[in-house]
Amino acid sequence: MSEAVMDDDDLAIMDLRDSMLGRDPATIPLDEIDVAQPALFEADAYWPFLDRLRKDDPVHYCKESQFGPYWSVTKFHDIMAVEGNPKVYSSAEGISIAPVNTGALPVEMFIAMDDPKHSGQRKTVQGVVAPRNLVEIEPLITERVGKILDSLPIGETFNWVDKVSIELTTQMLATLFDFPFEDRRKLTFWSDVATTQPGPNGLVKTVEERRDVLMDCLASFTELWNERVNEPPRGDLISMLAHGEATRNMQPYEFLGNLMLLIIGGNDTTRNSISGGVLALNENPAEYQKLRDDHSLITNMVPEIIRWQTPLTSMRRTVTEDTVLGGKKLKKGDKVIMWYVSGNRDEEVIDKPYEFIIDRVRPRHHLSFGFGVHRCMGNRLAEMQLRVLWQGIMDRFEFVEVVGEPVRSFSTLIKGFTELPVKLHPKKA
Repeated sequence: MSEAVMDDDDLAIMDLRDSMLGRDPATIPLDEIDVAQPALFEADAYWPFLDRLRKDDPVHYCKESQFGPYWSVTKFHDIMAVEGNPKVYSSAEGISIAPVNTGALPVEMFIAMDDPKHSGQRKTVQGVVAPRNLVEIEPLITERVGKILDSLPIGETFNWVDKVSIELTTQMLATLFDFPFEDRRKLTFWSDVATTQPGPNGLVKTVEERRDVLMDCLASFTELWNERVNEPPRGDLISMLAHGEATRNMQPYEFLGNLMLLIIGGNDTTRNSISGGVLALNENPAEYQKLRDDHSLITNMVPEIIRWQTPLTSMRRTVTEDTVLGGKKLKKGDKVIMWYVSGNRDEEVIDKPYEFIIDRVRPRHHLSFGFGVHRCMGNRLAEMQLRVLWQGIMDRFEFVEVVGEPVRSFSTLIKGFTELPVKLHPKKA
């Protein structure tokens, strides 16, 4: 099944998107809590609502929302139970409550599939992030990190998201796809169009405009596909898809869906963790000093940044048969939202979850990459990019200082930033 798409009626419903803002999470009736509102995430105002659900109703039913009724799963072990049972909790009806929006296009993607089709398509491309390939890629990432950091202005305010987070991840994406390097910013644009809502202040104003943008994406990649399919197999993602047994006969919208998956997955996790790490260290100056005193903590800090940021807020599943979760009776066809961002703050599983601790014991004990058959295949690449970047930062700068309020993404899927104003302080002699 394809991901659901949004039409003009859906957009009219979006006018109700800020109905939770300003309400008291401690006193609001449980049955009125609706966490799936982009404005809550844009305002960074969702934390106390998730805390309330974990405490009082960890498997919570929302009867009415702009996306219809759904269950919120907010505790670590309940999320693991859902992820670990793909037979009962299917991905085939879509993986987000607010769909990866491609206008009126019936896209498909392997993350929104069940086995055996899911595994066949995933195996086709996962070799690009195999350990041997990562060893070969690391020197290139190191070189690019150096060039990016050395090009930054010292003592002047600039947007870290644009100059560093987007630039590094977009360069890496262009390499993985063997996409024209000079056009690499198109990859970020397409990713952002697919994961944010259209509107007067958005990247696109209407669903029709979004559809046109993503059809342009499809056209660009179709040209690359046609080149690669007539050449011997190579190590880039497009060649892998064009020659892979499970993917070489994809229909255009299935190709587009998988492109969106690979672009978003390769872009947003790393990009927003790069920005989130800078913000976390500024908000926790004792941890920043700990890092200055001991650069060897970078390796341990990286997964803590990814837990702390949780760049993918949630994933959706659809119940395939009547079942029970956390004492609640779920019906066949129900939507289930696993709030990774909540599971990563579950105090019953993670010690001091609201503290950013760069030398945390077991820092990889988090849900940011998912779990089970759909676990993020690029997790080690994301960690490597962050590790190399922070090594470069600590070699050059005494302080990456946040000098203004961050601007957060208007999305229930991506927990990210569009702006993070910073000023660089050079390393002391």
